[in-house]
Amino acid sequence: MNETSLRLVSETDVPDSYKFERRMAPRHTLHSRVTAVAMNQGDQPGSPGSIGSLELFDQSATGFGAWSDHAIPMGASISLYFPAHGAEQGHDAYGEVVRCVKQGDRWSIGISLKAGRAAA
Repeated sequence: MNETSLRLVSETDVPDSYKFERRMAPRHTLHSRVTAVAMNQGDQPGSPGSIGSLELFDQSATGFGAWSDHAIPMGASISLYFPAHGAEQGHDAYGEVVRCVKQGDRWSIGISLKAGRAAA
């Protein structure tokens, strides 16, 4: 079996995403903004990482899809901080960047969820 027969998304080669990425859970549309802290694999321990805002556009039990104004390297650990809403407290989610593809003037970021703190 060759690599072309294993393509799941499209026949185009997207160099900034893992070749055998699979969706393990159904995606649901989401419109939310979160604060994100990303730690690249080469960052010094204790450094603050890069802090920015992400616009989430979908979610599943295993991850999120988001828009970013800048690239976040694949493999980077990322912490998402959801703000409080009404009487509900905010919460945090932690994961790893598994997709970073430039689309127009922004980046489409795929985040695979992990247990525990990822960055900062």
